[in-house]
Amino acid sequence: MDKILKKIITFLMVFMALSIICLNQVKAKDVSGAVDMLHELDPTSNFFTQVEDITPMVIEDKRVELLAKGYSLMADNSRLSLYFKASTFGI
Repeated sequence: MDKILKKIITFLMVFMALSIICLNQVKAKDVSGAVDMLHELDPTSNFFTQVEDITPMVIEDKRVELLAKGYSLMADNSRLSLYFKASTFGI
């Protein structure tokens, strides 16, 4: 008799726990407004859906402006010039 009573109590506890979980899920679906929200996809707002811009870039010569601001040329090659300003080096 003791084993049967334990089985019944265990079954009722599991049944009650599952019932509470199911009821909470039903209530959560009613409360949530996420389903009602409408989302319109705008392909112009996404960087990856844009057509690649093939407009040629015009890069201006900034050497005179950099030297006037206190920068000094540290190194350069055919593709890159590195300017250095001592007052901002420690930042």
